[in-house]
This record gives sequence, structure tokens and C-alpha cells, in this order.
Amino acid sequence: MVVTVACVWLGYNLNWIRQRHKALDWLEASPESWYSPYAGPKSKLQARAPWSLRMFGERGIVGIGMDRQDFAGPSPYSPATLKELFPEARVDYSREGRFEDDQRP
Repeated sequence: MVVTVACVWLGYNLNWIRQRHKALDWLEASPESWYSPYAGPKSKLQARAPWSLRMFGERGIVGIGMDRQDFAGPSPYSPATLKELFPEARVDYSREGRFEDDQRP
């Protein structure tokens, strides 16, 4: 029983890591999107991946942003989906690599 639970937990977390890397590949391929694994050496804003992922060496993502037009159109990832994959990150609309101050329509 313990071995089964451990295997399910391991499989769940490794799949989560795989999905995170797939989403980061997608973000990297889009010229209107960005993500930041850190905010800079002097920044107080840092992110840590969930502990169950850190055990496997997964690093946290501070922020993920895409232009409004990209979020509005068809895409494999919605902001809500990205937030599920990256609970440590701020996921929002952006413009030129910065989060927009105004709220969503």
C-alpha cells in the first residue's frame, strides 16, 4: 500500500514538472509572452516552486505575462491554467515585459 501511494505521488509530481516545462516552452516560443525565473539579485521578490517539486530540483517562476490579445485569442493555456501549473507565480496581462496596472475588462 505504501509503495503504491509513493508511486502515485511520484508520478503526479513528475507529470506536473513535465507540464510546467511544456508551458514554459510554449511561452518561450511566443514573442508576445514572457516569464521570469527570478526578479533580479537585489529584488525582494523571489519565488519558490512548491516543496514537492523543489525536491526534484524544480525552480520557481516569479511572473508570467502575455499581451492582452494573446490571452483573448485561442491558446493552449489560459491564465487560470498557468496559475495552476505555477502557483508561486504572478500570472497576468503584460505589455513590453511589464505587468499592466489596469484590471481586466
